[in-house]
Amino acid sequence: MFKKYDVHISTKSLDSYLYDILKNLNSNKRLNDTEKLWLIENKLLNRKTKIYIQYFTIEAEFFEKEFKKSKNYWNLVNASAQWRKAEKPSHALTLTDNLDMENIKPAKLKSALLTTRGGALRDMNRLVEAEKCAHSAIVHYPDRHDPYTLLGALCFDTGRYAEGTIWFEKAVEKGAKPQDQDSEIRRILQKNHDPKLIAHLLNTDPSRFAWVKSFANKVVHRNKG
Repeated sequence: MFKKYDVHISTKSLDSYLYDILKNLNSNKRLNDTEKLWLIENKLLNRKTKIYIQYFTIEAEFFEKEFKKSKNYWNLVNASAQWRKAEKPSHALTLTDNLDMENIKPAKLKSALLTTRGGALRDMNRLVEAEKCAHSAIVHYPDRHDPYTLLGALCFDTGRYAEGTIWFEKAVEKGAKPQDQDSEIRRILQKNHDPKLIAHLLNTDPSRFAWVKSFANKVVHRNKG
C-alpha cells in the first residue's frame, strides 16, 4: 500500500495508522477530519501527490453524488472545486456546462458557480473565458473575495502584474487571506520564472515577499546547473 502511494515513512509508529488511512483511500472511503489533519500535520497531503489526488477525487465524487440526489447547487460548487484539486479541471468544467443561470436565483450562488467555472477554465489555459467568468461573478455578487483572487491570478498569468496586484488587494478587502494569495503567487512563479514578476513583488512589498529572493536564487542555481 505504501509503495502504491509513493509513501516513505522512517518512523515505525506511524506505519499502522497511515496504513489504515491508505486502505480507506484505496477503498474510495472518505477520510474524517482527524485523519485529514493527521496527513496535513505529517506533510503527507501535498499538492499533486498520489495521496492528495486520491483524497480530492473521493471528495469530488461525494459532492457530485450529493448534487445528483439533492439538486443543491452548492454541492456542484464543491464538486467542481474538488475535481480541480484532483487535477481533473476538464471534468470540473462539465459540471457547470449548460447551466441555466436565469433559474438559479441566489446571487451568491451564481457568483460561486461562475468563479469555480472560471478557475477550471484557467486550469485549462482558457484564460480569456476564465476572465469573463470572474468579471461576471463580481457583477452578480461583489462581496465574495474569490472572483477578485481569480482575476488577480489571471492578470499575473498574463504578465499584468500591477493590475493583478490591485485585484488581489480588493480580494483582501473582501475577506481573502494574504497568505492564500501568496500560495497562489508561489504556484505562478513555479510555472513562470519571470524576473519582471519577481521584481514587481519585491517592489510592491519587500517584507511580505522576502521569500521571493530565495526562490529567485534557487531558480538561478537550477538554470546554471
